[in-house]
Amino acid sequence: MAKFSIGQLAGLLSSLGERAQSAHKPDLRAALGLVSDIGRITVSGDERDVRATQSAVGALRERLRGGEHVKSTPANYLQSVDSHVFLAGAMWALSDVLDRRLESIGEQRARSRHDTRKEQVSRLVSDALLRCESVSPSDLLSSTLDDGTHVRRDEFSRAFSTFIDKGWVHLISGDQGRKKFYALTPAGMDAMRDILCHARP
Repeated sequence: MAKFSIGQLAGLLSSLGERAQSAHKPDLRAALGLVSDIGRITVSGDERDVRATQSAVGALRERLRGGEHVKSTPANYLQSVDSHVFLAGAMWALSDVLDRRLESIGEQRARSRHDTRKEQVSRLVSDALLRCESVSPSDLLSSTLDDGTHVRRDEFSRAFSTFIDKGWVHLISGDQGRKKFYALTPAGMDAMRDILCHARP
């Protein structure tokens, strides 16, 4: 997510343009954070935010003009005495945007691994409930997932709680600290079979 709202970002870009034109050697280090935020919007923003940001960036680009020796087009900048500076700036901005993209890929993979583990635990519980008339989470603690790791007690508790909240599972014995056993409800039986049918090729 961006550090600033889209409205604030547009205002900051406009302010950056004013600063760029206000002095012979203006301090434009504020662009560092803005480019990073624009990268995040480009990667994860919705269409409205991306279009608004594109408009603000375009307005700043049009506002900034080259010297008398160059017209304000990328091709002409790259043929000017400042070509290496222009190219370095463009590559820096692109690199920053790509960094934001790689960050988002890492976050997506982490979420995917988490979701996949949750799905595996749910399927394991579903299999057990379909095989047996009643199941205790304690009896499943020796189970392993695809990566060879054991399922933690809290993961089983969350899976059973989710099924209970959906009305698929109910507690049949084990109140007041005793070993708890759960069983499928009629609705849960149908739902579990449907889930397992779609989960397997």
